[in-house]
Amino acid sequence: MSPLQTLLDIPYGAASGRLLSLDALRPESDSGAALPVVLWVHGDGWYSGNKRFVIHTHKLDFLVRSGFVLASVEYRLSDEATFPAQIHDVKAAIRWLRAQPEVLGIDPERVALAGFSAGGHLAALAATTVGVPELEGESGSPGYSTQVRAAIAMGAPTDFIQNPAASDSLPDPNSAGVMSPEQRLLGGRIEERPILARLANPGAFIGKDTPPFLLIHGSHDEIVPVSQAEYLYQGLEARGIEVTFIRVEDGNHGCWPAEQPYPKTPIPARIERWMVAFLEKHLQKKPGFDLHGVHRIHAGAVDRLPANE
Repeated sequence: MSPLQTLLDIPYGAASGRLLSLDALRPESDSGAALPVVLWVHGDGWYSGNKRFVIHTHKLDFLVRSGFVLASVEYRLSDEATFPAQIHDVKAAIRWLRAQPEVLGIDPERVALAGFSAGGHLAALAATTVGVPELEGESGSPGYSTQVRAAIAMGAPTDFIQNPAASDSLPDPNSAGVMSPEQRLLGGRIEERPILARLANPGAFIGKDTPPFLLIHGSHDEIVPVSQAEYLYQGLEARGIEVTFIRVEDGNHGCWPAEQPYPKTPIPARIERWMVAFLEKHLQKKPGFDLHGVHRIHAGAVDRLPANE
């Protein structure tokens, strides 16, 4: 395998009195041509996780080896700042990529968003809310567009009001209960913050400029109900946006077989190939198999990708 170049802690903006940064992976050697970039948004409930995880664990190296630069973005977690701070930070990173493409050697017109779980939510929200004043923020190269070419959301919550888990307090052996991740993000119970809950719903902002989407979700997701992907799919489809929904039958939150621990392999290889095919189509204009619509694959199936799946 060809070596990859790792770039760490690149400042892209400032908020809450401190710098915000991103990490990146790119091919060690290339032709010098500006490459498309995938901005990855980490998950872990908006209150944990970090940008370095996918870099150090090599979970997304397959994207770089497929001809994309990978940028993994830091954003303020919910114990530091409540929503919409997180989406402000993601959009600041998009603006920075457009303003200073030479730092990573990227094409500023070929930017895609991707994320898992809470990160998938922020990726979807950023992709659907270009120009929404409450969600743009001011950090990270003001004046540049936050429009992207494509978005991938895997295991993502999308509608807090229609997600029962968002309103349920999590059990805490030392107290009567603690707030759900969604409540922590909004700073209180969902029903007490309906305006913020709507602002956090990517389906509420779908319009003619919404880019193509790839949604990936396990049918037996134990953390985020698969209905969350179905809501967003239906909204995108109804508005004529190109959308691909991979429903992983019997898949858990990580899209591995339900009731089994996640294996060491980071992402099922079949899903890796779907992601690459989707990004190649929309960032590299490569022809591929038909992606549009709902596709069902099975979490425990042999690792292959038929042309019609």
